[in-house]
Amino acid sequence: ISLFSLIQSIFGIGLLIFGTPTLLIYGFSFIEALNILLLPSISISFLQVFGSSLRKHKEIINLKYYFYIYCIPFLIIGLFIVQINYENLDFKKFIGITLICLTAIRLLNTKISYLNLNSERYYIGINILIGIIHGITNMGGSFLSLFVSNLFQTDKQKIRYLIAYCYLVMGIIQLIFIQIFFTTQVTFLNFFYMIIGIAIFQIFGNKLLKTISNFNYQKIISLIIFIYGLILIIG
Repeated sequence: ISLFSLIQSIFGIGLLIFGTPTLLIYGFSFIEALNILLLPSISISFLQVFGSSLRKHKEIINLKYYFYIYCIPFLIIGLFIVQINYENLDFKKFIGITLICLTAIRLLNTKISYLNLNSERYYIGINILIGIIHGITNMGGSFLSLFVSNLFQTDKQKIRYLIAYCYLVMGIIQLIFIQIFFTTQVTFLNFFYMIIGIAIFQIFGNKLLKTISNFNYQKIISLIIFIYGLILIIG
């Protein structure tokens, strides 16, 4: 939780993309993993967006519109797919394949940039893809990161803000959903994990964001994602 909270504090993603496969490897169920990770993830995302002046940025507002209209409904559809087929889905292999595909996409990122993803004609399909993948695998934030990074290039503040905002909204919906439709409940231990996440962000988050090279991070993160994907598929 501490390590992945540190990564999320800097880049907006970390707890879900790495925490989910890690807990699956350790034998937790998909819903148990969600229940453990969502509160610290939501807390860090809230701190990253709270009071930010970027919420008034015209392009940010436009992207939020597409996010709410197209991503959120398909996130909910994905969650219902999980709920209906929970006993039959092999989450390890499903998420493993998703991570391998994500690695391939990230390695082709320079070619993807030529698609000009900042064109609004791509926004609908991308948001639908992010929503359905996140609902079923909890990995939608990875594709969100790729999309937002392509839009804002080297503007780390905007990248982190938009990723954190979307993660915050999706995380709240996921948490409410699993409390309603599954027997897993939030316990004191969940709040302890949340406190760890908040402490890590407050101590390290903004300080380390200024010192990290986005280029080096992208390469390292791609390698780790690929390794996680292989472990889940083989295991």
